Amino acid sequence: DLTPNESWTNSTTFNFTATDTDGGGNINLSSAAAYFQRGSETTRFNMSCSNGGVSGTSVNFTCTIGMWYFDQAGSWTIYVNVSDNNQETGTNSSESFTYISLPAMVMSPTALGWTGVGLASVDTAANNPITINNTGNAVNLNINVTSLDLQGNQTTSQHIFAENFTVKNAVGGCGAGTTMVNDTSTNVTSAILQSGNNTLDNNDETSGQEQTFFCLRGVPQDISAQEYSSVPLGAWTLQIIT
Repeated sequence: DLTPNESWTNSTTFNFTATDTDGGGNINLSSAAAYFQRGSETTRFNMSCSNGGVSGTSVNFTCTIGMWYFDQAGSWTIYVNVSDNNQETGTNSSESFTYISLPAMVMSPTALGWTGVGLASVDTAANNPITINNTGNAVNLNINVTSLDLQGNQTTSQHIFAENFTVKNAVGGCGAGTTMVNDTSTNVTSAILQSGNNTLDNNDETSGQEQTFFCLRGVPQDISAQEYSSVPLGAWTLQIIT
């Protein structure tokens, strides 16, 4: 089995032996190649496997192939081939390995803020959405947010409640977002995180990303103008759920 390296490649090295009845010296040492294959997934390969020299009728080859963090989990076939100087080619695809499913993510930014909010403010978006990068290869990941009431920094008996906030995977969707529940892990029903190459930076499933937009629907009408913070009652958390 092989486990992905988060946000990077995981290279594995293996050996195979080629035998030629005409003698190992008849094997074309530069022709050895190896491939990892799985359905419609991008094939990972090495076209320049090294060799340990001729030994009788055989040559031992060493190949290193890297798997990306977003390559699909499941069974991958190991396919190798090598040719001889008579243009005859030998192949083998009898071995396979399992690429493990890795749930992992990195999000940015890691803090939320709202500016210019007053008693009359309605449906105010946070200063920035949170972009979640799937840094593993697990798919169909749910996104849950745990929100806590915000407490006034000066008048500590006043709060903006978690229920005043909604979260959605699209801008301008305050009314259709998922309403938060105080100190409760709540599934953002509009958001599903898929795997993909984060460097494409498409901010959607094609690049293994999901954006979450946080909206303040309104504030209690009996609170005063001051800063409200999550520090006293606890930080909000965002997590992926398999």
